[in-house]
Formats: sequence, structure tokens, C-alpha cells
Amino acid sequence: MNNKIPVAFYARVSSEEQAKGDSVEHQFMMLEEALARMPDSDQYFTDSTLWYKDEGISAYSTLLNDRKDMHRLLQDAKTSKIGMVMVKHSNRIARDGEEISKIPNILEQHGVRLKIVLGGGYDSNNPESKIFLTLGGVMDQKFSDDLSINMSTSLRNKVRKGQWAAIQSPMGYVVDKTTKKLVVDEQSAQAVRNIFHWYVHERIGTQKISERMNSKGFKTARGNDFDKSHILNTLSNMAYIGHTVYGKTRNKLVRVYDDKNNQSGKKKVHAKANDPITMENTHEPIIDEFTFWKAQEIMNKRATNNSHKTKAKYPLVGIVKCARCGSNMVCQQRKGNNFRYYKCCKQFRFGRESCDAVGIRGQTLEQFLLQELLQRLEAYIAKAHIPSAQGKNDDSHLLDRMKELETRQKKLVQNQVEMTLEKELYTEESFKEVMKQIKQKIELIDEQMNITYRQLEEVQKQETHKTYANDLLDQSKKIDPENITELRSLFHDLIEHVQVHDNDTITSIKFRYNFL
Repeated sequence: MNNKIPVAFYARVSSEEQAKGDSVEHQFMMLEEALARMPDSDQYFTDSTLWYKDEGISAYSTLLNDRKDMHRLLQDAKTSKIGMVMVKHSNRIARDGEEISKIPNILEQHGVRLKIVLGGGYDSNNPESKIFLTLGGVMDQKFSDDLSINMSTSLRNKVRKGQWAAIQSPMGYVVDKTTKKLVVDEQSAQAVRNIFHWYVHERIGTQKISERMNSKGFKTARGNDFDKSHILNTLSNMAYIGHTVYGKTRNKLVRVYDDKNNQSGKKKVHAKANDPITMENTHEPIIDEFTFWKAQEIMNKRATNNSHKTKAKYPLVGIVKCARCGSNMVCQQRKGNNFRYYKCCKQFRFGRESCDAVGIRGQTLEQFLLQELLQRLEAYIAKAHIPSAQGKNDDSHLLDRMKELETRQKKLVQNQVEMTLEKELYTEESFKEVMKQIKQKIELIDEQMNITYRQLEEVQKQETHKTYANDLLDQSKKIDPENITELRSLFHDLIEHVQVHDNDTITSIKFRYNFL
């Protein structure tokens, strides 16, 4: 046996699913059979110490030396521990043409023969078979690309049916095993509601929220502690308003090369895709749309502010405009003087001839706007608490109405079923007439349910506005009028623009919300 050539077997599976159909054990059995059938098989020997396997490893996104047993095999080839390597198929080595073409050269350098059993066959002792290895590499890469396309198509079809396509369901939901759709998990859904409430209504930052979540013992959907990225991902996930989005990003393979242009690594990155799909109302929402889109607005505003290294200092810069010429107004404060003034930017740059507007004292304008906000918020809250005509809140009345309509509709559907079962008791003409009448009644109830649902949505939206207005009122009352940072945050959140005509005339104020 000492005179025989030692043969190494190499097997690889990339996932549990693949292992079920082509396990490493199955590959080793095939290689044993192939070795036994070789005409000169008596010149070779193998045993389990020469069997190398990599399980759960993708050949598409890893280099040869990144795989533990492949690396060990190549090291053993260098030390002449093996004389031949046998592999079931070239795709067990790699699915990347560049990687496949590399392995024969490495083994040949150490005098090791490579034999690939399937895929046209390749034997490094037969130079003419190299064409099969090259073609195999091309076909394997095409297979990977086709597989990716087929998987994407399959997942898109699931999303179009309202099903959840990702492996991991978002925090707050579980996947129904029958419908494959998301259903609310109340225990973890509360964590999601907390995040949105703290961010939108209490204006707490993502870092503070992550710390608060961890201190209260909450975990992510994967069971990890929270950090800023988890909070941002939660706040931007449209699943929480009942929508399913798929295809916003796609996996892209990036090859890394060293200074000598040798490939030193591969990695998958998420690249922005051009064709995402969004299916609305696929499952029960956890967050109302007003709160969700308010969160997006706050995130965008904070991202914009953080992108500028020099932030505007004064509360109204960026939203106060000159009513006479339409230009923005700048704020000036002279050294040694606590008073500041908002002046027309056009006048400031080009002189009084360009615009004759008179500046307005900053503290005066800011205090007026703060009091205006307080009064409007108090007025809205007082008006919003007027009892409804029904003697109970509109929400309860509409929910009762929805239940009544649903009950009536179910009875009509049951009538349809009973009519169908007893069809032989009616003439064809009378059966069609009765079924037509039932159908019309069901359609009428559908229309009434849609109207009631829209009314319910509007009432719930008003309830959210009331809650938000109360939060804003509390926040506004706590603001120190001398704290220009707090004033700036409040004004920029609630006011789109203010037009000032002169030092005692404010032409208009446009708020960001209709309820102000």
C-alpha cells in the first residue's frame, strides 16, 4: 500500500436544503465508486483521513482559502501528502470561473493530479479535457445567475400574493404557517409601538431609544441587543403600516484585488435595486400611517441637518422670509449686544435700494410665534374634545357599525350557500333572480363598509393628531424662551415658513400640519 498514490476526496454543500439532495456522504460514495472504476485503480488508495468536506459554505462568495477543509487540502498537496484530488463536479470547487481555473494550476504546481467526475469530466493528465473545465465554469456561473433570477421571481410572486418572502419576520410579527402572511405578535409589537412613540412624540434620538430598549430587556427579532441601526431600520420598515416591500436592494458580488492584481477576497454587498415592488394592506398594521410618515419626516430632517457641518444657529433662519421681496431673512447679533434682528437677505447683500424692508427684533418675533403655537394647540385640543352627536366617541360608533355590516354580509353569504344547495327547489329563472338580489345587497354592504372604514380611518387619524397636539403642547410649555436650540427645533418641526413685512407686521404663517 505504501507504493500506491494517496487520493483525496473533496465534497462541499452550501446549505441544509442542498445537503438533503446531495450530501457530502453521497458525494464521497460516488467518488469511491468512480475511483474503483478507473482502469488503473489498483495504483491508488484512499481512506477517511483523506476526505475533505466544507458544509454550509457558498462557493459563489468565498475564496478557496476561505474554506477550512479546502485550505487544508491545498496545504496537504504542498507537502506531498496526496497525489490526486477527486471531486464530483466543478461546482463543488467553485461557481466562479476565475476560481475554477485557478485550482488545477495550484495542484499541478505541486505535482498533484485533479480529476472531476461529472460535468463533461476533467483530468489534468489529459490536457484536451481542459475545455470541459472552462465550459463548466461558465455554465456554473450562469447557473448561479439563473438560480438567483428564479429565486427572485419566486419571492416576488409570494409578495404579490401578500405573503412574507423574507426568512426573518420583522419584530412585532410572526408568519402564519397556513397563509404565509404576517400576523401581529402582541408581546413584541409593544416594543415597536414604544420605538415609534419615543421617536415621534417624545423626540428621543435613536441612540437613547436603543439604550432604553436594552435597559427594559427588549431584544431584536434575532434575539440581539438594540443599537442605532436597529432603531432606524424599525422606523423605516413599511411592514409596520401593513405593507410588504420586496427588492429594494440586491446582492452583488464584489471581488477584491491586491497591489499585484491578484484576487485577495470576495464579498457580497447590498446594492440599490431599480425595481422594488410594494404591496399595500397585506397584513394588520402595528403603527398608524400618520405616525409612520411623521417618523420618516423627522429622520429625513435630522439626516439633512447632520449632513451640514455648520448648522444655522438662530431659531427662524431658513423658515422666515421677507414679505416684500420673497427673499430669506438672516439673523444678526452684534458683539456685546444681547439683541438680535432678522433682516432681509437681499437687502443685507445688495443694500437698501434692493429692498426697503425694516428688520424685526428676533426675540419679539420668536416670542410671538411661540405664543401663537401655544394658543393654536390649546384651541385645537379644546375643540377636539367636544363630545360627538351620538353621545359616545365616533370611534366606538363606527366600530359598532362595521360589526353590524359584517354580520349582515355574513348572513347574505350564508343565504347564497343555502340557495346553491337547494337549487333544485327553484326554477332556473327564479334562482337567478334571487341570487342576483343577494349579490346586489352584498355589493351595497361592501360599499357601506368602505365608507365606514374611511370614516373610521379619519377618526383614528384625528385621535392621533390629538395625541400629537397634546405632546406638542406639553413640549412647548417646557421650552425656555431663551434657549435658541430648543426654539429652533420646535419651529422647524411645526412651521413651514413665516412671512414678515416690517418690524411689527407678520403677513402669514404656514404650518406643517392642517390642525394648527
